[in-house]
Amino acid sequence: MNSSNIPGSFRDPSGFLYRRNGQLFRQINTEYQQEYELLLQSGLYEQLSSQKMLVPHKEMPLDLALNDKAYKVIQPHQLPFISYPYEWSFSQLKDAALLTLSIQQMALEKDMVLKDASAYNVQFFQCRPVFIDTLSFERYHEGTHGVHTVSFASISWRHWL
Repeated sequence: MNSSNIPGSFRDPSGFLYRRNGQLFRQINTEYQQEYELLLQSGLYEQLSSQKMLVPHKEMPLDLALNDKAYKVIQPHQLPFISYPYEWSFSQLKDAALLTLSIQQMALEKDMVLKDASAYNVQFFQCRPVFIDTLSFERYHEGTHGVHTVSFASISWRHWL
């Protein structure tokens, strides 16, 4: 089988993207198991994907994993075109930011938060912003909400503008 890593996707210990025979997959590592299960069981994944706010995925056989750290393998819907925040217009940046804030609010209602609110986790599909990183969600811990807000405000906006 022909497998190739997606550059830049191997920084997150929760999992990574890779291609196998031209198809896109995401390996979810065992250390992210509890968060992934909470994302599904809370209904947040279904809510976000049905509203086209989060790219949907299919669970795939575990034998497609690249290593023994895998808990699950998913196949995200592959978008036909990838763009970058530095290429977007102001209105696209605004739409991406509003999407991210809406997702954060919905996640909080399910006792979860975004751990990575980077502009690079948003793409545009059919003229709408969509969040693409299924592994950016984690359980909310009392007193930590400011860390995620600061991450979005200070890091994302700095490289967006």
